[in-house]
Amino acid sequence: MRLQYRPIQPPSGIGYTSPLNLPWKEVHMNIRPTGQATASTLRLPGWNIRRTPTILWIIGALLFGLASSGLTGVASAVVPDGPVGFGAGATGGAGGDTYWVTSLADNGPGSLRAGAEQAGAKVIKFRVSGKIVLSRHLMVGRDKTIDGSGQRVTITYRGFIVSKNNVIIRHLTFSDIGDITKMDNNEDAILIFGARHVWVDHNTLTRTGDKTVGIPEGTDITVSWNHFVEQGQAMQIGTVTTAEQSKGTRVTVHHNYFENAKDRSPQASYGKVHAYNNYDENWSYKGMSALRNAELYSENNVFKAGANKKAIIFDTGIPADKDPRPGFVRSVGDRLLNGAVVKQNRPTAVFNPGRYYDATPEPASDAMVNRIRAGAGA
Repeated sequence: MRLQYRPIQPPSGIGYTSPLNLPWKEVHMNIRPTGQATASTLRLPGWNIRRTPTILWIIGALLFGLASSGLTGVASAVVPDGPVGFGAGATGGAGGDTYWVTSLADNGPGSLRAGAEQAGAKVIKFRVSGKIVLSRHLMVGRDKTIDGSGQRVTITYRGFIVSKNNVIIRHLTFSDIGDITKMDNNEDAILIFGARHVWVDHNTLTRTGDKTVGIPEGTDITVSWNHFVEQGQAMQIGTVTTAEQSKGTRVTVHHNYFENAKDRSPQASYGKVHAYNNYDENWSYKGMSALRNAELYSENNVFKAGANKKAIIFDTGIPADKDPRPGFVRSVGDRLLNGAVVKQNRPTAVFNPGRYYDATPEPASDAMVNRIRAGAGA
């Protein structure tokens, strides 16, 4: 296979409109209808990919199946491979050396810890698959990309702490972090504490003693395309104990799959959260929440309720809470299934994400849900 990039103008042919309004507008494929052994070209604006006819027929069949299934367009299955939203400034270890993890040991030469905790920009990749049992928290250094793509890597027993700026964490599974029988043991799979420019993407997070992603303080963060599954508390942004620091927190949460989480998908206190194009199903206490003056802009999410119907709430309902003030909620284009209920509160008081960055969420459709279920996680 030869992959070649060159700018091109969209040719005439079969077109699929992108509901994402991404830089590309149409996808075109020209295939010799007789299936003769002649090289053909899959054309995308900006790309020219030459493949064998056999591969093209496979791609053509997939495209036909997607179109027949009622999806809004092939281009909607293509997403930018980079952070969008508040965390768009995260570059991780770009420009630095590549460090290869060759050992599943907790520490020592070739270990994940040896690469993640050392100084300097680094892109950390894996040449091994398996389980890494961390005996203590892994303190991720500044300017790091930890990318488990191409392997199957599970982090267990202790999680990551991100207190340095400019970190990217992708394609990892976090499972059985801390004592999962206790919900107050303060063990998070990924704890972001005071860091700026962080992107958490395409991870699977489950069975953690406290939160799978905790952000008591920090800003300019994007959490995208993760699978939160069978977890008590999925994601918490801001806390009452870090109230002053949490006020400056800004987080974008998009295209995540929250499956059978008890609650907090996410829960926000004090800061600003733009949650769009997420799929949340079968929570047991509540879905999203905005508490303590937090501003939650919920856009084009799909909430599929189980027995509990509270998709979004804006107060704790606990008079004795240290800070019982409600949050502010604006719901735009959210889709509510099985009796799910969203409670808005002073929506005009919620920030406008468009003043901070450009994002065009796709419609809250079945196609979006199918794509999230298929693509979220490690």
